[in-house]
Amino acid sequence: MIPAVSVLMPVRDVADTVDAAARSILAGDHTDLELLIVDDGSTDDTPARLAGLAAEDGRVRVLSQGPAGIVTALNRGLEAARGPWLARMDGDDLSEPGRLSTQLRFLAEHPGIGVCDSRVQIFRDDGPTGGGYQSYQRWLDGIQTHRDFEREMLIENPIVHPAVVASTALLRRVGGYCDGPFPEDYDIWLRCARAGARFHKLPERLLRWRDHGRRLTRTDRRYSRSAFVPLKWEHLAATRLRPGLRVAVWGAGSAARPWLRALRQSDCELTAVFDIDPAKIGNPRQGVTVRPVEEVGEATFDLLLVAVGARGARALIRERLAQTALEEPSDYLVVA
Repeated sequence: MIPAVSVLMPVRDVADTVDAAARSILAGDHTDLELLIVDDGSTDDTPARLAGLAAEDGRVRVLSQGPAGIVTALNRGLEAARGPWLARMDGDDLSEPGRLSTQLRFLAEHPGIGVCDSRVQIFRDDGPTGGGYQSYQRWLDGIQTHRDFEREMLIENPIVHPAVVASTALLRRVGGYCDGPFPEDYDIWLRCARAGARFHKLPERLLRWRDHGRRLTRTDRRYSRSAFVPLKWEHLAATRLRPGLRVAVWGAGSAARPWLRALRQSDCELTAVFDIDPAKIGNPRQGVTVRPVEEVGEATFDLLLVAVGARGARALIRERLAQTALEEPSDYLVVA
């Protein structure tokens, strides 16, 4: 029998948490599922825990492989999935009881949506989360509609991977997960967006997302900030840029530097650079003299990229641009 949803959980050395993670899915109020757990070469007691789960509940399917990495594990699970929807889950997180039923009900009522995320609650076992993760959670909470995703997609990854339910066919159509010097989840969402997928984030907190020192986002260079920029540029080039396009940049600091360099090396025309800092105004950036932001309305460009990293600056810039004839995201995009 084909399940309504396949839950894909890649794991390695998570003996202390995998039981609770798996049971949080299996004990939920949506029962028509298969839980695909791909063991990526665990050397602790994880295999025994997985064998116990499979013996206890026939919905659990365990796939074992040598330590090949998360991308290989994800693609193996994606290939094996039988359900039309693929839900993600990690072996150290906790799904709320109504998670799958809530997401699947929304997707049934909104057939145009291909990727359904939810709000999450970030937590640590040893105390409160740090300020950076709290700020990230607030940013995630502000993204809900597809237009929100379009607006924020080039700032940071707007989707919490283990909270997602996505179309299995969509993920296969875009080629599955890709391995490289970049975050595999952000890459696949950008490719889904280019394939025309629509996104939505539910306001309910349907996943408890555990933060700890061993999380790949903390330990693997593929999840460093610099690893995101090539993916962002690739997406921008594929969706918005064309030879001869006149592009201006609001920002002359470190956040803007990779964008200015990429634009200068592209077939686009870098027409203007703006900044609020008097120390930068009048100085060159990639051959263009920095101008005060008051001159944005007088400049000629087809697209304005806002690349400012100072805390709170993006909201202020958006407020300022809202008073002009420029509209987001057709006339300007905020990038990071």
